Amino acid sequence: MARTGTAEGKEARGREKLLNRIVEYMLRNGSAAATLRELAKAAGSNNRMLLYYFGSTENLVKEALDAALLQYPSMKDLDRHISRLDIPLDERLRETWRAVCREENLPYLRLLFESVGLAVHQPDRIPGLLRHFGHDWIGTASAALEKDGLAPGDANLLAREIIALWRGLQLDLLATGDVDGVTAVHDRATVAISRRAESLRAHESAGENALDAVHDDIADIGGARGIGQG
Repeated sequence: MARTGTAEGKEARGREKLLNRIVEYMLRNGSAAATLRELAKAAGSNNRMLLYYFGSTENLVKEALDAALLQYPSMKDLDRHISRLDIPLDERLRETWRAVCREENLPYLRLLFESVGLAVHQPDRIPGLLRHFGHDWIGTASAALEKDGLAPGDANLLAREIIALWRGLQLDLLATGDVDGVTAVHDRATVAISRRAESLRAHESAGENALDAVHDDIADIGGARGIGQG
């Protein structure tokens, strides 16, 4: 039994070593050129060993993305920020965004967005990535907003808006490198999101329809700007 355990441990360490080398390669070079041959070369191994350990190129790339995420603790723990209920929503959103756009996270974000672009055209290339990118974070944010007092439907819609904001600004950041500019846009948007959440929560507490909250928000904005006043 001891010999078996030792052999299994040695095999696990060998697998982890190969995976770490592949992660380093993908963070430097992306995943677009990640053929099995290229990955084997980067890992100092061969096609046969990679298939033995990981089953397929697609599964290897997926595992490498997951492993890359673990190297960026502030990205991995982002749900911790959005799920806090001890501070106002706009503060939580700002806290989360500042964790996302740290300079040390940019290699992971580049790899993630490149991989998502490839997966849009070849969904089987990285199984599950589009579901994770499009739904998992929304689910986390939606659950946090429900705990904050929003109805499930309102929480889901607002969560989609928040995640869309983050995704768009991440791309803007990668394209421009303008941290201050994208952060200013983010902080202005979060004020509006937080106010809308407050309005929806108030109407939910009062048992009113969410559509009434939207109409009230429009009326408030119109009144503030003098719309419709003679």
